[in-house]
Amino acid sequence: MIKFINRNISYISTLTILLFFTPLFYYSFQYIMNIWAFSNAFINYSYGFVRRGLLGEIILFLNSILDVDVFYIHSSIYLIFTITNIILFVFLLKKVSKKKFLYIFLLLNPALILFPLYDTGGYLRKEIIVLTLMLVHSLVCNKYHDNKISQKTYNKFLIFFNIPSILLLTLNHGIQFFLIPFHICLTYNVYFEKFNIHEIKKIFTFKNFYILFYFLSLIPLIYFFINPIKTDQLRLIYEYTNQFNKNILWDPINVLSNPLSSQVITDTKNMFGSANALKTYSVNLFFALVPIIYIFNNFYKNNYLKLKNYPLIFLSITPIFLLFFMGRDWGRWLNVLSFAILLLYLQFPLHKNFKLIFFSNKKTPTLILVKIIIISVCLYYLLFMMVPHCCNNTNYHMGGFVENVKMAYKILFGDFGSHLDNTFRKN
Repeated sequence: MIKFINRNISYISTLTILLFFTPLFYYSFQYIMNIWAFSNAFINYSYGFVRRGLLGEIILFLNSILDVDVFYIHSSIYLIFTITNIILFVFLLKKVSKKKFLYIFLLLNPALILFPLYDTGGYLRKEIIVLTLMLVHSLVCNKYHDNKISQKTYNKFLIFFNIPSILLLTLNHGIQFFLIPFHICLTYNVYFEKFNIHEIKKIFTFKNFYILFYFLSLIPLIYFFINPIKTDQLRLIYEYTNQFNKNILWDPINVLSNPLSSQVITDTKNMFGSANALKTYSVNLFFALVPIIYIFNNFYKNNYLKLKNYPLIFLSITPIFLLFFMGRDWGRWLNVLSFAILLLYLQFPLHKNFKLIFFSNKKTPTLILVKIIIISVCLYYLLFMMVPHCCNNTNYHMGGFVENVKMAYKILFGDFGSHLDNTFRKN
């Protein structure tokens, strides 16, 4: 039995996580899980080329050719991308499955793949599609560093898939701009063995001109900066879109007209001025990032993980922290940040006989106590904690795996319908 599980752990893990998500998938076709995200998704190009309009344009196009309700198209798109993310994530974790506790810690980590399940306000968000590209790029780089694909193959991936995808995702949500350094870091590690700021000009040699294609992703941002959107234009888009679904709200569309400076000031005061928000997200930031950095740094120091340009990993995630000043959805930014730091490590293959040296076989009383404390804290994090997607009125230990087990019991044996009706809006 144990051999069967070890041999098929990726398939078992994928099916298990999909089973966890099944109620969320099902009810997302019955209820509007997040009215703000739902309305924002329908921004489109009906009255001009505007920011965040790509997804809405795709949904309306599919509606015109398939004659399917836009609500179901919207839910289907996120269903496909979420399932894709689960499969890619589990596949990338396959190399660490030898250490079961580490594998379970990453698989069930509330800041990673389970984030939108534990707080449904984080589901049906545009960064789910952004995460798909991050996972794909990390997986391709892992194949390259593991000598399974050539640099020529990577060049084709970069030019014909990665750069066009970044361009498209920039049209879908501005968050992609802050993740361009993440992708540049992955690409840089393919072309260069050692990062040296004094030799940065080597990037621009003809041999490695492929990296220059990343500058193309700035074109939409420059265009939107030169041509800011007007409220009257958004009003026309809203009125047009509202014909397709009367649940679509005005405020999530009109938010695009807010000046960036005023948005930064408002959200910064709202979040940094709240002791509860600082406590909640500081605790989650610690549990989300510190174990990952410690564990993979341990692998690196013990030569089980051959990292290239290690300082560049931390440099490339720095822009993501700017999101905490630009929006109050700190849980969403923490989810993206957690994925970024983990994938920057997973781009490199682990040695097949890796060990986590910290968990040595010595049985001194002090070490045993430390192990018990660490394992207990990690189990508490996995079982009882969740990452709230937003705002300053949340509590860091308000949910998690155990809470979702209780929810599953209510679905099967309780009056779950009334909970749904009181929580979400029926389509």
